[in-house]
Amino acid sequence: MGAAGAQVVRRMFHPTFAVVDLEAARAWYRAVFSRPDVRWADRYDISMLDVDYPKDYSFFMVVGDVVLDALCPSMHAQGRLSGQDRYDLADQRPIGLGWYVDDAVAAAAHLAGHGIRTHDQLGRRVEGGHVPVSAMAPDILLFFSEPADTGLRYEFFQLADRYVEYYSRKGDPRLRPDWRLPGAPPPDDPMTIIRGSHHTVLTRRPERALRLYAEALGGTVLGTAPNPDLGTDSTYLMLAGSVFELGVPRPGSPYAGLVTDAADHYLGITFLVADTGAAAAHLAAVGTAAHRDGAGAVVVAPADGFGVQWRFARELPYLAPLGSEVMA
Repeated sequence: MGAAGAQVVRRMFHPTFAVVDLEAARAWYRAVFSRPDVRWADRYDISMLDVDYPKDYSFFMVVGDVVLDALCPSMHAQGRLSGQDRYDLADQRPIGLGWYVDDAVAAAAHLAGHGIRTHDQLGRRVEGGHVPVSAMAPDILLFFSEPADTGLRYEFFQLADRYVEYYSRKGDPRLRPDWRLPGAPPPDDPMTIIRGSHHTVLTRRPERALRLYAEALGGTVLGTAPNPDLGTDSTYLMLAGSVFELGVPRPGSPYAGLVTDAADHYLGITFLVADTGAAAAHLAAVGTAAHRDGAGAVVVAPADGFGVQWRFARELPYLAPLGSEVMA
């Protein structure tokens, strides 16, 4: 679906998770995922950025083919972003998802053609040819979808060429020409994570989500299936190499209260692992509560995972198209 939309987004940027205590989150991520994190200021040559842009409000962690972004809203709303109320400063939950784009102005215009409004980093509407210059630098472009039109606030990010070499070494190795999709877990990973499986977004309005993912951005529906553990009727969709589960909670679902007609909820991410037993043992060893779901996956509930549901499974719940490279 959406041949034109297929050219809008190039690759998933990252999911963003709001945390109240950035240092506590950093320690938990390091313990659970056994990987180094990267401070916001270390992703860029900061001499190329606006001196008043806040620089220590988040960290990245690369897990398999997924870049995770943990962000402290109160530390984010500083300097050039002082007074911004885009994020709840006291909440701890997934904020949203983002994609890289090659042409932010064209991408915003394309979304407008599908009835989706957008705004820049300072809240100004992106319309009439307005260039969504970020507060970081004039040649880094950034805009967001209006949650009223898309259920969540989705991010679209264009990084100028002059930043890419440094950023691909420090922030996102997937931008390097020699990067390849992982086929096996690193030998020193106690979680045995191979790569991402999919992201789960809960919604009462699947037609709104499909307007964005499929009609506007060109995603391909892989199939539909009930998810008995979530109590949802779920659609699996591939977009720019990543898979998304759009789950509609049934009456009585324990997750039904997380969504309204106006607002969707990004629940979390499922990773494909080689050994769920090893994953469970490691989580227990680092003091993180987890349980097995009906499919045998190991699940960390949001209350125990800094607001995010983390799921570790041995099998994909969808059939990927032949010859495709699935990246979460």
